[in-house]
Amino acid sequence: MLNYIPRNYVCKLNKDFMLWHDKQEEYQHIETIYPVIQKVIIKIESLLEFTPERELHFCMYSSNKDAQNQLNRPINRTMLMAPLSSPDKSLIVLQSPAVDQWNGDINRMNRHIAHEVCHQFINEKSSSQKSLGDNNANLNTPPWFNEGLAEVISHKVANIPIKRFDIPGDVDFELLDEDLENLFADIRTHAFGIATSIVNHLIQFHGVKYIFDNCMQIKKIYNKTNAADAKSRAAD
Repeated sequence: MLNYIPRNYVCKLNKDFMLWHDKQEEYQHIETIYPVIQKVIIKIESLLEFTPERELHFCMYSSNKDAQNQLNRPINRTMLMAPLSSPDKSLIVLQSPAVDQWNGDINRMNRHIAHEVCHQFINEKSSSQKSLGDNNANLNTPPWFNEGLAEVISHKVANIPIKRFDIPGDVDFELLDEDLENLFADIRTHAFGIATSIVNHLIQFHGVKYIFDNCMQIKKIYNKTNAADAKSRAAD
């Protein structure tokens, strides 16, 4: 049994993923979330031209109490997260529609599950590992890229336009990462917008597959792209 999954939970298997849930979970809730996960994975694999080798696990907590007990922290009733990435397994946790009705909203869950799946695909592609509370010490890509690409992909999966933020000419990536890591700061929403706009611009320039495949060289790619942009503006 993986960390963060209650011992009394059971697993519904699929060739692409495993969904853990309480034995008493309502059938309707399982059948609401299960196809969303399935469609999201297929869509992201197609967008990134990537098939993960790590086992992909999902855990749907039947109560907010289960979520807080397993994750050992206060958890919003609608929160999803990806608390574990190991060399051979990935885990994404969410909460049942019984906890909050928004957890059963198909459009919302489509986008949020896509965001977390993208995080796990980035982690595998970059040979990164993650465990809750480790301060991202073993991630091989920066937060601005992780969050930016996850937002771009989740918007594509959900077919939602990406809101454009003006990108500063000289981005302070260290400060941007700090803002993204501060879960309780008002500035975090703006930081998400900036990170998403940067990654979306790189994708428009190079294509999403190139950006994903070369994620461990993302800062070099940004610098080269920024220089090309500056040269183009000067020529105009």
